[in-house]
Amino acid sequence: MRKIADFIVERRLPIFIIMLALTLVCGLLALRVGINTDMTKYLPDDSQMKVGVDIMDKEFPESDTDSSIRVMFTGLNEEQKTEVLFTLQKIKYVSSVEYEPDSEDFNKNDKTLFLVKTDFDYGSDEIKSIEKELNGISGYDMKWQSNSVESIKVPPAVLLSALALLIVILFVMCESWIEPLLFLASTGAAVALNLGTNLFLGSVSELAMSIAPILQLVLSMDYSIILINRYRQELEVAENKYAAMKAALAASASSILSSAFTTVVGLLVLLLMSFKIGPELGIILAKGVFISMVTAFTVLPSLILIFDGAIKKSAKKSPKFKMAGLTKFSLKLRPVMPALLVGLFVASFILSQSTGISFSQTPVDTMAGIFPRENNFVMLYENEDEEAAWNLASSIENDSLVKEVTGYSNTAGKRYSAEQLKDLGDGEFELDDIAAKLLYYKYFDGSTNKLSFSEFIDFLNNNVLKNEKLSENITEEEKDGILMLKKFNDRATLKKEMTAEELASFLEMEKETAEQLLYLRAIKTAAESGELDPAVAEQLISGKDPAEVIADLTAAAIPPAVEVLPPAEPAQPQAADIMSQLTPEQAAMLAASGMDISRMSPAELAALAAQFGFGGQPQAEPEPQVDPEQAAKAAAAAAALEALTNLKVSDMTLPDFMDLIIESSSDPALAEKFDAKEISKLEDAREIIDYILSDKKYPTDEMTSLLSKYSDNVKENDMKLLYLYQASVGGYKDEWTLSAEDLLRYINDEIMPSPEFSRFFDDDIRKELSEALKELDDNLPEIKGDKYSRILIRTQFPDESDETEAFVSKLADGEKTFSKPAYLIGTSVIPHEISDDFNREFLIVSIITALSIFLVVMITFRSAFVPALLVLLVQTAVYITVVVVGIQGYNMMHIALLVVQSILMGATIDYAIVFMSYYRENRGTKGVKESLQAAYEGSVHTIMTSGLILILVTAILGIFVSDQTTSQVCSTISIGALASVLLILFVLPGSVALLDRFTAGKKRLVEEKPVKAKQPKQEKPVEQKPDKAKKRRWEKPVSSKNITEL
Repeated sequence: MRKIADFIVERRLPIFIIMLALTLVCGLLALRVGINTDMTKYLPDDSQMKVGVDIMDKEFPESDTDSSIRVMFTGLNEEQKTEVLFTLQKIKYVSSVEYEPDSEDFNKNDKTLFLVKTDFDYGSDEIKSIEKELNGISGYDMKWQSNSVESIKVPPAVLLSALALLIVILFVMCESWIEPLLFLASTGAAVALNLGTNLFLGSVSELAMSIAPILQLVLSMDYSIILINRYRQELEVAENKYAAMKAALAASASSILSSAFTTVVGLLVLLLMSFKIGPELGIILAKGVFISMVTAFTVLPSLILIFDGAIKKSAKKSPKFKMAGLTKFSLKLRPVMPALLVGLFVASFILSQSTGISFSQTPVDTMAGIFPRENNFVMLYENEDEEAAWNLASSIENDSLVKEVTGYSNTAGKRYSAEQLKDLGDGEFELDDIAAKLLYYKYFDGSTNKLSFSEFIDFLNNNVLKNEKLSENITEEEKDGILMLKKFNDRATLKKEMTAEELASFLEMEKETAEQLLYLRAIKTAAESGELDPAVAEQLISGKDPAEVIADLTAAAIPPAVEVLPPAEPAQPQAADIMSQLTPEQAAMLAASGMDISRMSPAELAALAAQFGFGGQPQAEPEPQVDPEQAAKAAAAAAALEALTNLKVSDMTLPDFMDLIIESSSDPALAEKFDAKEISKLEDAREIIDYILSDKKYPTDEMTSLLSKYSDNVKENDMKLLYLYQASVGGYKDEWTLSAEDLLRYINDEIMPSPEFSRFFDDDIRKELSEALKELDDNLPEIKGDKYSRILIRTQFPDESDETEAFVSKLADGEKTFSKPAYLIGTSVIPHEISDDFNREFLIVSIITALSIFLVVMITFRSAFVPALLVLLVQTAVYITVVVVGIQGYNMMHIALLVVQSILMGATIDYAIVFMSYYRENRGTKGVKESLQAAYEGSVHTIMTSGLILILVTAILGIFVSDQTTSQVCSTISIGALASVLLILFVLPGSVALLDRFTAGKKRLVEEKPVKAKQPKQEKPVEQKPDKAKKRRWEKPVSSKNITEL
């Protein structure tokens, strides 16, 4: 080390210039170091949230996230609310202002909230411009707060106050007015070098950027104090200031190196933390301490030598602490001190468990009690897991603090049945139940069946005519025709033989006409079979009155017997007389004979009565004289008459009767009875009856062709739609569901352009559906990507609370229900993830820190008991710090706990090492009491100087810095440093004295116990002065009067 010291002093000017140049370069580089406000960057590499954030950045690169500022007014009336809303909307860079007059989210008591939104990022010039405009609004009781995580900035006034306090402490404790300025210059150069070299990290957290320079300053000030104190000692014996600096560097190197090494080791243990804010702080602070040590060896010596004259001229007195009383206190209570230390350790450890650990870095929100700040979450999942996403969204959307749940599964991807869809119509486009089911059937199946004519007629009557949309193009005449066909569409009725009355009723015609037609049909049948003379049939068919035909036939049959019959006139009275004289029994006999007396002539009736022996005596009949030819004619007429009188009119089926009507309509004699138009309709109906009675099934094109003969309004596209509808009636399944997106795209891409459906969409509906699809396409990328989708959850949960943790745990449990990996993302997810492993990791870090410091101290003192005692003491200070924070009613921030653990174990343990060094050094020649007092006097100046800087400077920052994280980190360090100093000054000395056998070292002076017997008087030994010529100046032992060094 001597050679290095010589080199540093002899080459001090080049070294100083090089360090100055590096300082300037690093000062410029420090401006290029990025500031990271995204705490997700510090999550462990295997963190589910970090993995999710990385995936989300790739899957949703264009995701829009509005920046927002909450603006709260007090005491506005309705007119003022409108005025304020207009004022806020006019601010440059404001994209929108959200306010709902009737919502409690924006109106509570006399408070009114306006949510100002902008497309620009937090911290941008545009955001700053908006904030400036808000600050310029006057005349209202107003406050605003950004919804971002506020930048961690130490106000210049607070920073200057902390530096001023540090300088005051140095001015008070140093022996020259110039020394504090040299310390600040050297340490300031180290801070600039540290900030510039942060560039290799790419970016650093705001927390590290804000607290690292301050902590570096207070942690490394010791090195400057140790060096200048040693330099002052060496000046007393050195030939000149250069020799004194060489000696000072060589002599103080071990103290500075050991002090720096313990601090660096304590900080580097933070690298073991999986939450990367710990490793980052560890690297930056350890690097800063190391650089401060380097500047103490390179920059400070040059400054001291340059300003040596000024140092001497500005010399002043420094405080001298009398430690006799404290020594007496420690000696008196030394029996209880070890037990007290152990008791404090156990008690503080137990009590520290009741102090909660906080993992959130959210700034204090003064408006949250009235209008809570939004705390949003994202669940990222693979597209195939929509069902699990739907279940998760449904399980949380009714929570009172959940304001909105937006995901593909409950918006564009929400699935609806046809029954649900009919209730979702909005604007011009609405679907009834039939249309919805038809749409679903076409989407999922779309097949159609061939239909018989009978099936088609049933479908038209039972389904089509009852649907307003489907029947709107059917004319009233066609509707009447369809209803008429319904009558014919009964195969049993068509095959049934009907009476004239039934046929007339069915065809809505006169009964007499039906009877006539049936009678004529019977005549034709009889003529064709030979039962009736064709001539007679021709007469009847031609329209001759049947009565006349019968009369003619009767006349033709009577002439041969005319002469033997009484005259016609007498015969009639005789017949009447015969009938009047019939008794009921005689009438019954005639009826029983089976003869149709109603058709008999008077002569026949008289003969019949005579045959039965009643009706008087028959007159003698003359022998008839009949010509053979006349007889033949009479016989033929009689036969025709008999056939005619016996003619039977049969019932007829409807198709046959319709054929009869159509056939008869061409007969001139009957033509006048039928209207040509009616006959045409009847012909169509008769043809349709054949289709009905046929079993043939028709596809759409054939049915279209068939019906086109009867109506010009039949189109094949309409027929396709009717067939599709008919198939959907029986083919639709209730379990079919469609997402809103699939449905909207299907309607726009396939249904509206389809010829079958296009007529149902007018221009307004088409425009509405087109705009809806565009809106879907614009918003869908926010929630659905190529492979992943996400659920956006807006809540008003605090960033960290028991309620929030329960909600995050619920989301985390829901995350496990996905079949493929899903990722929960959000500010409150970070505490949840960190807390899972923090206790285990912190325990590991604490153990490794303690073991590392233990090894360093053991090497220094070559003792296992001393490092064990010192580590126990400092760890007790750590637990006491946690307890104090808990007593104040706060949770201990995890970052503050990490930093205080590392700094107290790595830095304040140096105070204990200084004390132990002096005690062990003096115990070689002095007793316990004298050594204890010498240790107090030798170390107290260093402990008080460094301790006061660490305690008071961090306290100032902790009290006045508004950022919650920086404030608690600094406050915690201050409390921890105070606890350490108090334990070192009041507990450690008594413990060391009681355990002297284990703490004083092997070279300790063994004190003899006093003997009661009187001892002879011994001469006072002559004190031998050391040979200065043989002793090196830089090896001069440290006197209790000198300023302490490590």
